[in-house]
Amino acid sequence: MVSRTIIFIALFAIIAAALLYFSGVLQGPQAVPFAQPVDFEKRQIVARFESQHGQDFFTHRDSFLRFEFRQPVGYEVLEGPVAGVYLRLQASTYVSSSEIIDLRILEGERFTAADFQEVLPDLKNNLGNATIFQTTINGVPAYLWDSDTISEFTGEKLLIKNAIFSPCTDVNGTVYTVFFTAAIPEGVAGDTQLVDYLFYSFKCTG
Repeated sequence: MVSRTIIFIALFAIIAAALLYFSGVLQGPQAVPFAQPVDFEKRQIVARFESQHGQDFFTHRDSFLRFEFRQPVGYEVLEGPVAGVYLRLQASTYVSSSEIIDLRILEGERFTAADFQEVLPDLKNNLGNATIFQTTINGVPAYLWDSDTISEFTGEKLLIKNAIFSPCTDVNGTVYTVFFTAAIPEGVAGDTQLVDYLFYSFKCTG
């Protein structure tokens, strides 16, 4: 079932992101250490961010899958860097303290509000007091949640931001679900607005 696929990917992505940045033993996912705004407030923040920094982004388009989003200038796109990841965005001058943004495609899968309600108990049980909500972004149903994880070895935190968009359709009419996961080290927590702007710029164009 797609909802179980989503929760598995979400939890796997949290652990994988932490291992990418940090060595040592991981503690379980923690409650978000700083409150994230709700959808209305987030849209206001995104609008302000666009007015101040929109010129630092360009539109990334995928002509086969028929989606687009705003990509930061100076970020590179890696295609299929690891199994299950369609695209990875990271700063061209990537260092271990930089964020990464992964985009996964669940081909042939449709994620619905009913699926989201089924996933919610698992998300809440596994991610603590994560911020979780659903909305519509550029006409596409969207499901977003934030959590964090911590390394006992370094004591540093990663903020994990997730967004699901579904349904979208490719040029062949095949339905698919888009799943973003962004891992943001605590030292660059200000980049949460950059990631929110990218999420809120996403469009299915098919």
